[in-house]
Amino acid sequence: MAERMMKGEEGVTTYQFDRIRENVVKKLTKQAVFMPVRLGNSFWSIVIATPEEQAVSVLQGFKNRLILIALLFVIGVGLFFFVLFRSSILAEEVERRKKTEEALRESEEKYRMLAENASDIIWSMDMSLQFTYISPSVEKVQGWTAEEMKSLRLQDIMPSDSLAVIMKVFEEEIALEKTPGADPKRTRRFEIKEYHKGGSTIWMELIAGFIRNEHGDPIGITGITRDIMDRKLAEEALRSSEERFFKAFHISPAPTIISNLEDGRYLDVNESFAKMLGFSREEMIGRTASELNVWANYDDRKSVVEKLAARGFLRDVALDLQTKSGNTRHVLASAEIISLLKGKFMLSIFLDITDRKKIETQLRQTHKMEAIGTLAGGIAHDFNNILSSVIGYTEMALEEDGIGERPRRYLEQIHKAGERARDLVKQILAFSRKQELEQKPVLITPIIKECIKLLRSSLPATVKIVQTLTEAPVMILSDPTQIHQVLMNLCTNAAHAMQEKGGVLDIRLEQEHVDVSRTINTFTLGVGNYAKLTISDTGCGIEASIMEKIFDPFFTTKVPGKGTGLGLSVVYGIVRDHGGAIDIVSEPGKGTAVSVYFPLEETKKSLPEQATEPIPGGSECILLVDDEAALTELGCLMLTSLGYHVTSRTSSIEALEAFRARPDSFDLVITDMTMPNMRGDDLARELLKIRPDIPIILCTGFSEMISEEKAKSIGIRRFVMKPLFKNHLAKAIREVL
Repeated sequence: MAERMMKGEEGVTTYQFDRIRENVVKKLTKQAVFMPVRLGNSFWSIVIATPEEQAVSVLQGFKNRLILIALLFVIGVGLFFFVLFRSSILAEEVERRKKTEEALRESEEKYRMLAENASDIIWSMDMSLQFTYISPSVEKVQGWTAEEMKSLRLQDIMPSDSLAVIMKVFEEEIALEKTPGADPKRTRRFEIKEYHKGGSTIWMELIAGFIRNEHGDPIGITGITRDIMDRKLAEEALRSSEERFFKAFHISPAPTIISNLEDGRYLDVNESFAKMLGFSREEMIGRTASELNVWANYDDRKSVVEKLAARGFLRDVALDLQTKSGNTRHVLASAEIISLLKGKFMLSIFLDITDRKKIETQLRQTHKMEAIGTLAGGIAHDFNNILSSVIGYTEMALEEDGIGERPRRYLEQIHKAGERARDLVKQILAFSRKQELEQKPVLITPIIKECIKLLRSSLPATVKIVQTLTEAPVMILSDPTQIHQVLMNLCTNAAHAMQEKGGVLDIRLEQEHVDVSRTINTFTLGVGNYAKLTISDTGCGIEASIMEKIFDPFFTTKVPGKGTGLGLSVVYGIVRDHGGAIDIVSEPGKGTAVSVYFPLEETKKSLPEQATEPIPGGSECILLVDDEAALTELGCLMLTSLGYHVTSRTSSIEALEAFRARPDSFDLVITDMTMPNMRGDDLARELLKIRPDIPIILCTGFSEMISEEKAKSIGIRRFVMKPLFKNHLAKAIREVL
C-alpha cells in the first residue's frame, strides 16, 4: 500500500494490525482507501482506514437499508404502474362506454327513424299480449294512431279466426320453450286478417319472436306486420285466372294436356284428349305417354321436346298419335313451356285432322272419280257406237236365211254379250253418276246365276262356289245392273279374303219375314217380307277395330293399287236406296258372312215380257243422220229391212241442206247427238224452224249436253240411247209416226 501511495496511485486495500485491549492481543483487519492529494508544490497521500468489522457492519446496515429502499422503490414503482395501468383501463372503459353510449344513441335514433318511417308496422308487446310499442306507420296502414293502438286489445283489431291463429301460435311457442335445444332466436311467420279503423278487413303478414332477458327467458314479443292486401288480391286474381284456365282447359273441345317436360308424365288431360285416344282421364293422369303407348313414333316426342326447349313454343306440328285400340290419329300440335307447381311443364293443344285428312283423301279420290266419270262418258259414247255396230249387224245376220244352227248359236251368244256390254256401260255411267238407273220389277235368281257363270271363269280353282237358291220366285223393285253390281262386289271381296289359302264361297238366296222392326248396323229394317242374299266365305275375316270403317268411301285393307275402297261403299249406297239393310258377321281367321236385305216387290206387277209379235215396219221416208259411216250404213240396212225409204247423211250440215231443199219429202228424221260442226239438238232446232211438225228421234251413246226432258222441250219426239236394237228402234218409229 505504501509503495502504491508513494507512486501517487489510488486504490482500496486491507491490512492487519494488533489491537491490545486489557492485555488481550487481537489481530484485526482494516479496510483502507487511499488517494493522492497535491498541496501546492508538495505531494501527499490520504488514507482512510476502518476496521473491517465496522465497515462490514456499516455495509450490512447500508445493505439492509438499500434493500428496504429498493423494496419500497419497487413497491412504489409497482403501485405507480398499477395506478397508471388502472387509470389507462378506466380511461379506455370510459372511452368505450362513451362510444357505446354514442353508438346506442345513434342506433336508437336509427331504430326510431326506421320504426317511424317504415311502411311496415314494427311493434312489441308484453307477455299478456298488450302492445308496449307500435310504430307510427300503423296509422297509415290501419287508420289508428300508435297511441290508440296501444289501448286496444287484439280482439278489437282482428276477427275471431285471426285471433285464434295468434293464440295457437303463441301457445305453440310457449310449449316449445320447454323443449331442449329450441332455438332462442327463432321467429314465426303467418298470415291473418286485421281490421282497418274504417271497418274494412286487411290481409297482414306477421313475423314475430320473443324478447328475452339476460337469462334467456321470454319477457315480451317483438315483430313486424306487413300489409299484403295487394299480394292477396294478386293471388286471388291468379287463383281466379287459374280456375278459369282449368275450367276452359276441361271444357275445351280441343284436346289439351299438361305433361312433364322430362318424361312426358301427364299432370292433367281434358276429356277431349282422353276421348280422342279412347282412354278415360283416370287411366291417363299420372302415367307417361310411353307407358300408354300414345306416340305412333316415340322419336317424334324427342323432336318436339328439343324444338320446344330451343324455341319455347311450337305451332301446328304434324304428328301421329295412337289410340288405345291401336288406331292412328293424325293431329296438329301446338305447345308452350309453362311454369307450374315449381316445375317446367308442357301445355299442348291438339287439332285432330284425321277426318280432314280422310276427307282430303276422299276429295282426291273424288277428283279422280270425276275424271273417271268424264272419261266414262266419252268411253260410253264411243263404246255404244261400237256396240251399235256389233249388236245391229248381229241382228241383221240372225235374220238371214240359210245360216246353220251352230253359227246361229254363236251369233246369239254375240248378241247376249252385246246386251251385257250395254248393261256394263249403264253400270259405269251409274257409278260415275252420269246416268240414273230405272227401277222396275226384277227376278233376282237369273241375275245371281248369270253372275255365278262369270265368277266361275274368273276365280282361282282354290275357291269353290256353292249356291243355295230358293225355288220360289224372288222379285224386287230394282235395276238388274245394280243387283249385278252388289253381287259382284261382295263376291269379289269374299274371293280376295280367300286369295292365299282358298276356301268356299257360299251364295244363298231366301225369303225372310220381319215381324218386328229392328236396326241392323245403321239400317232400319221395317216390318215386311225381304229377299235375303247372303255371301259367305271361309277367308281371313274382318278385325273388330276396322269393322266400323268398311263402308267408308275409299277405305281398303288391300295394298296400294289393288283396290279403290269403293266396293262396299257402292253396295251400301245401293242397299240404302232400296230401303234394305246389310248385316255382317265376321270372325278373324274363320271368315265373313254378309247378308243383304231387299224389300220384296209384292204389288203383283208383271215382268216385262219378251216381244213375240213381228217387228213393226212401214213405208215412210226417213232422213238418217250420223257422223259414223258404219252406223249410217247399218241404220240404212235396218230401216230398209223394215220397209222404209231412207236418205242418209254423215254430216249434219249436209243433212240440213237436204232437208231445206225438200222439207216435205221426209216423214221422219233420225239423228245422232254428238257430231262435228253441228250437234244433233242444234240440227233439230233448225229443222223445226223449217217444218215445225216434222217428227224427230234423237239418238246418243252418251252426252251431258242433252237429256230426255231437254230434248222434249226442243220439240224432239223421242230420245233413245245407243246401242239401238232393231225392235226398239222399230217401236220408237211407229210411236212417233
